[in-house]
Amino acid sequence: MTSRATLSIQRRALLSTLLWAWLPSALVLAVVVVISRSSGIRIDFFLRDPTAISGRPFFFGLISNLGILLWAATAAICLFSYAVLSRYSRDSELAKFLLGAGIGTTILCLSDLFRIHETVFPDYFGIREEIVFGVYGLLMVLYLLRFRAVILRTEYFILATSFILFGLSVEYDILTPGAVVISSITGISRFNFFLEDAPKLIGISTWLIYFSRVAAKTFQQEFSNVQHRASD
Repeated sequence: MTSRATLSIQRRALLSTLLWAWLPSALVLAVVVVISRSSGIRIDFFLRDPTAISGRPFFFGLISNLGILLWAATAAICLFSYAVLSRYSRDSELAKFLLGAGIGTTILCLSDLFRIHETVFPDYFGIREEIVFGVYGLLMVLYLLRFRAVILRTEYFILATSFILFGLSVEYDILTPGAVVISSITGISRFNFFLEDAPKLIGISTWLIYFSRVAAKTFQQEFSNVQHRASD
């Protein structure tokens, strides 16, 4: 078969897949155009890099951006693992566990990326940041209770460590107003955000490690099962 014929077959077979992949991006771009026209906000504010618009150096928001990448990597691993395991694995509970983690991590990623808990809810809906954190925490507790049996089969010490680090970050974030007053007297205000964001970044890294190991061990086990069944 010639390369041209192969290309034609691939084009026909994958066209619908590409259209579905392009659709979300097309919808986002359409919404951006509508908002820009209706609100008068310059469209380049939606399209360009924040550092380019603000004139800040390239490392502006470095740690925050790194955290977003780690959230996104974890969500991608969990959702991809669910897509594969839900089709080929007999362990449906583990697949659902990874699906829940993927959805939850995506929410946390978007919340950090667009400052939903810090700005969107408080400024646009009048919902305090503490309430948003409370809702996040309640959903997380329900998730942990729902999949406690699955979690006990995994390296849950890593998961617990990530929650401890997240707790330290959230606690300092809630106590930030008082800390600012103290730091204004002591002259160490430059460390305020460090004390909040350092445990958060390490917590996200730990979160990524945990779910990466869960996915890797699951695929390794599934591969071993396939080999075992094939040998039988």
